[in-house]
Amino acid sequence: MKKILGLLVILFIIVLGWSYFFLPSSETVTASMTMNAPATRVYSLLTKQNEWSKWWPAQSTNQEATSLEYNGNNYRVGAEGVNTIEIVIQQKDSVTTGRILVILKTIDTCDLVWSVQVNPGSNPFKKIKYYFSDDTLKADMTSILHSLKKFVEKQENLYGMRIEKAQVTDTVLVATRGNFSHYPSTQEIYALIEKLNNYIKTGNVSETNFPMLNIDQADSNLYNVMVAIPTSRSLNGKGNIELKRMIPGKIIWGEVKGGPYSVEAAIKKLENFRIDYHLTSPAIPFASLVTDRMKEPDTTKWITRVYYPVF
Repeated sequence: MKKILGLLVILFIIVLGWSYFFLPSSETVTASMTMNAPATRVYSLLTKQNEWSKWWPAQSTNQEATSLEYNGNNYRVGAEGVNTIEIVIQQKDSVTTGRILVILKTIDTCDLVWSVQVNPGSNPFKKIKYYFSDDTLKADMTSILHSLKKFVEKQENLYGMRIEKAQVTDTVLVATRGNFSHYPSTQEIYALIEKLNNYIKTGNVSETNFPMLNIDQADSNLYNVMVAIPTSRSLNGKGNIELKRMIPGKIIWGEVKGGPYSVEAAIKKLENFRIDYHLTSPAIPFASLVTDRMKEPDTTKWITRVYYPVF
């Protein structure tokens, strides 16, 4: 019995000596992953702590949480830098700070490299503890990145709607404008559309798509409104009704339900997509009014397609 106890003591001393002299006092734990999504959009998402619950690998009931838990550790966003986000990890008896570096690879691909510096110090017991826990931490970091990857590689999650690419088919339109000291009402917008409808009837041509709308707020007291209707052939225009032509090039578009605020937000999402993918626009974005707003007063049922010409 004494021999066994003696051997255990010797083994214990050897382990302590090994940990003290051969285990490092600090170590970097790194996890990396490629994301098929624009770097700027992924970085923006990572900086918004209140949106982490949308992609976090563990379910959270607190949508406004300042930190999220995974496998017993809590994670929260720290300082932001150039293409880097500081991630603070609260473990049971320590706080560790690491950084996620977002590296641009191509327009629609980026690499995320997450590095955490673990510093157990010279205490041999802590060194042993961290030596056996590093693999667990790395596995957790990899799982978190994988969950993020699944989320960002679905376009609707990044932009709030499905964005399609297409060719412009409605190249001939008639258009008219109106100026208002307030945000134009549905009745005022459709009065302009009705003017175009009446003019189209006199030209013996047919409408080829839904009415188009663009509202530009020049200042707090001026809203410039343009409505247009695609036609089967060109009309010269009359008075304040004019012929418009669209370049038969490329266009990005999406569909949204809701009132004016939802439409404006959808156009902003197209703008974000355009910027992320380095697209240039030869013309203004516009809304295609699928639902006749005069016949359907419930804005939650309005369907609108938003378009942005690009090249």
